[in-house]
Amino acid sequence: MFQRQWVFRAVILAVMATATFFYLWHPEPAAPSSQVEAVTAANPQEPVTSSIAQSTRKLTAHGVDLAKKASAPPESTSASKTQSLAALHASLAAAARAGDGNAAIQIHRLTERCKKVERTLRTASRVINLPDNFHGPSTQFGKADEMLEWMQKQLDEIAPLMPSCEQVTDAQLNELPEWTVLAAKAGDENAVQCFIGMNLATMGDFLDHPAWLQGYKAGVPAAIDMAVRNGDWHVVGLLENAYGGNIDNFLISQVLHLDPAQQYRYLKLQWLGATAEARAQYNMDARVGDLAHQLSPVQLQQANDWAAQTYRTSFSSSPSDSTLNSNSFCGDG
Repeated sequence: MFQRQWVFRAVILAVMATATFFYLWHPEPAAPSSQVEAVTAANPQEPVTSSIAQSTRKLTAHGVDLAKKASAPPESTSASKTQSLAALHASLAAAARAGDGNAAIQIHRLTERCKKVERTLRTASRVINLPDNFHGPSTQFGKADEMLEWMQKQLDEIAPLMPSCEQVTDAQLNELPEWTVLAAKAGDENAVQCFIGMNLATMGDFLDHPAWLQGYKAGVPAAIDMAVRNGDWHVVGLLENAYGGNIDNFLISQVLHLDPAQQYRYLKLQWLGATAEARAQYNMDARVGDLAHQLSPVQLQQANDWAAQTYRTSFSSSPSDSTLNSNSFCGDG
């Protein structure tokens, strides 16, 4: 129910809530050849081979010092965050496709990480191209101060990850759905969450691969079971929305359909895990009551029993409050 709010907030976060999504995400016309030649001449050793490289060049041309930040990752950065996807891709891809679960998990995490880098760089390159006098509907979201501050924060966050994504191609990034399916099948908790929360807007050419889609549909029941056993509140919220028909932009909505009895189960589970303050803030009592009226006495008893047992078994150690209005779903590994 409440996860629908983070669906919109996630989009807003991607462009710093400028409320001008069309402007930021509208396909940009190709740069004049003279501009491309100028940038290439300045960096002859790095041909433009991917969207990561293109966005990096554009930001560098505008004076954003990415190389300096990326060359000196903080000491706390783990060794796994500096592993190169491009260097490991061939061996990991072959092993993952041959059924090696550990390889599938590793390549999923590396690709998810580089996809995050690509999204951040692409968004920043769009933001930095906004005209100096640009303002969205709300004057607090002009090009200056808050937007640039947000952009710098995002760039600082991905800086330690950038070395691991050098030389990565768009084709390799677009394989992310395949690795998500295989890593989820191998039991990786982060991949399971990403698998269930696969967004139609960010899944690349997934629909062009019938085998991937088949694997997704076949893997949904096991992934849901695993997420629930792992006590994943984010997935509970997503499933409540899916059964309520509220998230058409998620692939899971093509597998799960309107079902008030199932929606009630996950909503009641959220209610059991919420504090009194959260129940009041998100009007949970009324929502639970409205859905309960749509069920037969038998359905209601079965749903309440399932929610109570599932809460005791997998969710009682942590409240659901922090996920009720969360925009965090699939991490970067």
